[in-house]
Amino acid sequence: MLGLTDGDLNTYTLPGEQTVVARCHTTQEVQVVILEEVFSRYGRVSVSRSESNGFHVNCYLNRTFLFLVTEKKQMPCWLLSSNKTFQSYIAGYTDAEGNFILNQGRARFKIDSYDKKILMNIHDFLIRRGVSSILRRIAVAGSKWPGGKPINQDLWRINVNEAASLKLFIDMINPHLLHQTRKRQVELCLANIQQRCK
Repeated sequence: MLGLTDGDLNTYTLPGEQTVVARCHTTQEVQVVILEEVFSRYGRVSVSRSESNGFHVNCYLNRTFLFLVTEKKQMPCWLLSSNKTFQSYIAGYTDAEGNFILNQGRARFKIDSYDKKILMNIHDFLIRRGVSSILRRIAVAGSKWPGGKPINQDLWRINVNEAASLKLFIDMINPHLLHQTRKRQVELCLANIQQRCK
């Protein structure tokens, strides 16, 4: 829940309200399915079509879910202190923001995000567990995308490129992934890694 929320959802409560709202707009129906799967057992999930051919998703939860509203950059200590819990967090964040890709004939993993602190925590966790991870800034605030739209904050990227490290990383988070596209990407990457190791 925290990984998905930090990656893809806006969470808030209204003054005096007893309801926590987690919401997002997405063009991917598979993302809607994930949010319904994760949150519908705890509260009502409302899905409506948007004018831009996407979906507005609102998840209505009780106040026991206030932990989802915490400042993204302040990761709870209990989350960082457990390997399995943090692996699950990374999987949720990957479902929201990550990609497993084949680039130049090689399987790779990347996450692009403005949340430098989150990526630093993920990077440090992976390095401590023997996964060769690269963290770098790929765009500076004030620069522009190729189409001319301005970039308001520094944009950061994590890469895992080396075959053995990518296999180790996949083994860590694959049991927790829910996004069907990510899971198909993982299968392609594992086949590529096996071929590279041969």
